[in-house]
Amino acid sequence: VLDIYGFEIFEHNSLEQFCINYANEKLHQQFNENMFKAEQKEYTAEGVPWEEIKFKDNQACIDMIEKGYGGMCTLLDEECRVPKGNDKGFLARLDRAHARNPCFDHDRRDQDVFSINHFAGKVPYNIESWLDKNKDTLNTDVVKAMKTSGHNVVREFFMDPTAATDKRHTADDALKVPEKKVSARHSGRGRGSVRPSRDNKKSVVSKFKGYLGNLAKTLAASSRHYVRCIKPNDTKAALDFESVKVMTQLACNGVFESVALRKAGFSNRLEFAHFVNAYFSCMGNHSRDKEGIKSFLTSFLEGTETEEGGVLFAIGHTKVFVRDEAMNKLAAKQKEMWEQYVVVLQSYIRRATVAKEFARLKEMDAAAVVFQRHIRVYRAQQQLERYHQEDLLKKKRIRLLQAYVRRSMAVSELHVLVARDNAAITLQKHVRVSLAVADLELRRQAYLERLEQERLEAERLAREEAERIERERIEAEQRAKEEAERLERQKIEAEQRAKEEAERLEQERLEAEQKAKEEEERRLIEEAEAEAKRIQEEAEAEERREREEAEAAERKLREEEEKKVAREE
Repeated sequence: VLDIYGFEIFEHNSLEQFCINYANEKLHQQFNENMFKAEQKEYTAEGVPWEEIKFKDNQACIDMIEKGYGGMCTLLDEECRVPKGNDKGFLARLDRAHARNPCFDHDRRDQDVFSINHFAGKVPYNIESWLDKNKDTLNTDVVKAMKTSGHNVVREFFMDPTAATDKRHTADDALKVPEKKVSARHSGRGRGSVRPSRDNKKSVVSKFKGYLGNLAKTLAASSRHYVRCIKPNDTKAALDFESVKVMTQLACNGVFESVALRKAGFSNRLEFAHFVNAYFSCMGNHSRDKEGIKSFLTSFLEGTETEEGGVLFAIGHTKVFVRDEAMNKLAAKQKEMWEQYVVVLQSYIRRATVAKEFARLKEMDAAAVVFQRHIRVYRAQQQLERYHQEDLLKKKRIRLLQAYVRRSMAVSELHVLVARDNAAITLQKHVRVSLAVADLELRRQAYLERLEQERLEAERLAREEAERIERERIEAEQRAKEEAERLERQKIEAEQRAKEEAERLEQERLEAEQKAKEEEERRLIEEAEAEAKRIQEEAEAEERREREEAEAAERKLREEEEKKVAREE
């Protein structure tokens, strides 16, 4: 980042202002090279028709300052080397070398001032102390100490900027170099003195010229971007613009030529692929190549003209060159196309959202049906298992009863064999057993019939439960449909309310703007009345002051007359 303050034009301009203005001249020349010549070179390389724009070239002023023979820097150094050279001798050299140069001006009536016509304007320079300032070099020992510093930045400050090779040694290497002792007999300067180095003999202007040359080379090898800063006033006050000062800075910075270049050229340059990616929605059926872009722009911009009546676009070898009017029209068309596509895209998104919600509800309904079926199966299995356990328990009881019956029969048979004479009792026992067996068989038949009736009743209840679940599912679907319709109605009502709210806000904004406008007019009227009142009060005060001065003069005149009469008496 290179920060340049700008030209300095004071009442008293000396060598410091000359160096600053010289640097600005050099940097402005690079700006012209980069801004104008590179721009026109791009149009030529792309094969775009172009009329060359003329701009102010400051090469003559730079040559007058820095050329090797007869340049101002060279003449100043020569005068510094002349025994008993002085500032007036330097000015005489300038007169002899540049008397006919349009960039130099010297009024012979003023022997201490000469002027240079810089690109920013005419700057007068006072030659007082120029030679002393140009010869203001550091002591040799100080320079040598700085060159052997262990700090890289300090050491680089004192390197020769115009050296052909980079002789940057480390501090240790510099300290290891043996110093040659110079005797007083050979030096002629006293014991222990050291001759000043060649670098230290360089003048201030020579060093500045070397630094500036290195800076110019660095900038030439860089990709440059310019930011022009305008100083609106000299008081640093806010919202205070001095039109003459601002216009002068714009003219000095080459802004007017830059604007003319932009207006005459094409401010928008897009590569073919970038143009197609940006405006494919507007191109329709045109092909996405160079010819397609050309036919599209020709048909789309038909009937549109610039303020100067020039062409709106040009097709180069690799880029499309478009003016601002055409870009604005393309942007408006692109916005219109995107608005149409956005509405269609929103409709598809809303449809997809509703379909996804419907599928989710449908999956939930199917999951509920499957869950209910599994619950019913689980309950039926539990009930069947319970019936099976009851049946096993009853069979076990029957078998136990049969065992007791067979045991009774065996006991009875034993009693018959043992006690044959107890036949009546045995017969009664057998009758009771027969009756018990018959009763048991009747109970078993009744139990089996009851089980069959319970099974039929369970199947009937299961069928009724399935029918009820189906009815509930149909009712849930109907409620979901009604809920979707209700949500759609609510969305439409919300959009209507939002539209009404926007209209209401717009109306409030217009009313607020109207009130603000009325308030501003009322404020301006009040300020005008206050200003008129202030002017009237100032006029009255001025009138009172003049009246008082007249009365005082009249009193003074009367006193003088009275004194005169008194003296005469």
